[in-house]
Amino acid sequence: MVRGVMSPGEMEMPMRTFLNWYRRTDYTAYPFNTRPVAHSPYQRPFVYYLSSARYDATRRTTVTVYERHREVHPACR
Repeated sequence: MVRGVMSPGEMEMPMRTFLNWYRRTDYTAYPFNTRPVAHSPYQRPFVYYLSSARYDATRRTTVTVYERHREVHPACR
């Protein structure tokens, strides 16, 4: 989830919220373009953690529940 207004082009490009498997400092190793993490607290993404997962036999699918990280975010206009 992202707060604020973003263009479709920005939304298509994933934010660097992950680390490279190898400790290279450049971001050219990815097979896709990434955008840097926003320094503004108003543009930081919300962080979710996997809370639980179970198999629903009647629907034959996995059901997962995520909880948002309790972090204080400043109010945005």
